[in-house]
Amino acid sequence: MNTHTLKEWIVAVRPWSFPASTMPVAVTLAYLYWAGHEINWLNGVWALLNIIVFHAAGNTWSDYFDYERSVDRKDTYGVRTLTDGMFNPQEILRLSLSLLVVAVAGGVCLLLRTGLPLLYIGIGGAACTLLYPTLKYRALGDVVIFMAYALLPMLGTAYVATGTVDWSTMWAGVPVGLITVAILHANNTRDIRTDVRANINTLAMTIGVQASVVVYCLEITVPFVWIAYGQAATYVQPSPRHIVRFSRSAVMKKLCFTLVVAAVLWAVMFSPQTMPLINFWEMMAGSALTLAVLACLFDRSWLKESVWNPQSLLLG
Repeated sequence: MNTHTLKEWIVAVRPWSFPASTMPVAVTLAYLYWAGHEINWLNGVWALLNIIVFHAAGNTWSDYFDYERSVDRKDTYGVRTLTDGMFNPQEILRLSLSLLVVAVAGGVCLLLRTGLPLLYIGIGGAACTLLYPTLKYRALGDVVIFMAYALLPMLGTAYVATGTVDWSTMWAGVPVGLITVAILHANNTRDIRTDVRANINTLAMTIGVQASVVVYCLEITVPFVWIAYGQAATYVQPSPRHIVRFSRSAVMKKLCFTLVVAAVLWAVMFSPQTMPLINFWEMMAGSALTLAVLACLFDRSWLKESVWNPQSLLLG
């Protein structure tokens, strides 16, 4: 029986991908805090930790089936826990099932603390995890990722944190989901050659390389435009009907500025001179920082309204 170091077990679950699953929970909690909801922080942090365990289970589950289906081989990109012989398939499968049991147990405990709506959201999340390999091979992986790492966790986090299913979080779910799907789409575009050999089908394979690059650019740009438009257009006047007044000139100026910023990011990401030097997660962190700066530039009133305490600083 092979013995493995702690480092090897950590590598097996791919922790560098966890920002993709923590992002929807963190964004939802920040949104609810901004909106003035009374938040159960214990449940919120619980949801954050639980989705990380679900993500780890999903990573190893996908790795197992990709190896068994010969999607992952020695010449493919990505983690090499199976292709290089670090683990055998049964070890990865047992690890995945163990993590899934822990995640389900955590979800059940959270369900007992909250209510029945979480059960339906949890079933949807578990189904996305278990069915992802099968659906990914049929060009539906992008849809599953959008559901599993945007819509479902944001609805679930809103429910466990406030006790109500807040559908307004879906407005924030669009940019969060598109950024996460962009990660998968970029990987699938890179892997078109090896995926053809494995006789599977992905969205990138279906639409081709050139169209895939366009789709990726849209998935990266639309979140910037979405947030810029929301910042420009969402000025709610205190009235019985909460009428939203739109400033067309403000919207256009901020959309144009956002497109310029996105164009600069495109140039950095796709330039032959800079692309080999770019670390993906550094680029994601830089994009998030850029979005935060844009939000501050677009609406400076937050400076006057913010309460500078440790909780507000942690939530941005």
